[in-house]
Amino acid sequence: MRKLKIIAGLLGLCGVALGLVFTAQRTKSQSEYMAFLHSLQATNITKIEIYDQKNSEIGSLLTSVSSPTVLDAFARAANTVEPWSPNHPGIAKSFFIELYLSDGQEREFEFDIMGGSPDHTIYIWFASRFLSGLAYHGNGKSAALFDWLKTQTPNTALEPTPTAP
Repeated sequence: MRKLKIIAGLLGLCGVALGLVFTAQRTKSQSEYMAFLHSLQATNITKIEIYDQKNSEIGSLLTSVSSPTVLDAFARAANTVEPWSPNHPGIAKSFFIELYLSDGQEREFEFDIMGGSPDHTIYIWFASRFLSGLAYHGNGKSAALFDWLKTQTPNTALEPTPTAP
């Protein structure tokens, strides 16, 4: 019985240690993503793909853009991203964004529009594909990215996704 208590205690300590490592990594990733977005320039981007997303499932490709003018507008909008602390948000619409960089790397984001009274802001989750879903590494928000997304998607794309009863 005493051995089981010792094993349970050790497992508990391992869980706490993993939690601390995850928190430290998330904080590091948050600051790295913010620095990346604040320094982004159009010359660093080769293409942006925008997908519809519902319930964390990446849907169909809405558009793919590679025009230097559009990439420049995205980079300037991304430079405006500011911190945001989510508090159980009511999401009305989600998009999955793949950013292809000139160095061959990719960055992935989830762009959300909140429900209720629209505030014309994109709430961003710094994401990456992980197994059969997405892993999140921080977040931010930007009104300028809302305006950019509005010019890149069909008129109906920003409307809330209907939910099943």
